[in-house]
Amino acid sequence: MEKIIPFYMAYPLSLYFENEENTDRDLTYMKSLYPVAAQKLQKMIDEELALRDYDTNGIYDEYPDKLMLRMIVRNVYNRAGDIDNIENMSDLIEVLLYEELIRRRQKRYKHQYFR
Repeated sequence: MEKIIPFYMAYPLSLYFENEENTDRDLTYMKSLYPVAAQKLQKMIDEELALRDYDTNGIYDEYPDKLMLRMIVRNVYNRAGDIDNIENMSDLIEVLLYEELIRRRQKRYKHQYFR
């Protein structure tokens, strides 16, 4: 005997979006645990990427240009001159930038699927 399920259960998209909300909430919490200096750098990185957040920007290319990413790192580094007590600040900025890019690119790819 075949069990009949309601239509909305056959396509559980609400579960997909619920999982995305949980992931965003977890990410926000984990970022709140960053050291104060890293939080300041992350905010600067978010601001830099917000300026470049449009469809045709190279940050959304399949293979983003290393020079362009280094320029973003340099912009943040120049703005972060007042943050002390960070060894290898440019390396930290680069890691935070790549992490943020991965998050934004994944979010964009998910939303393109449902357009």
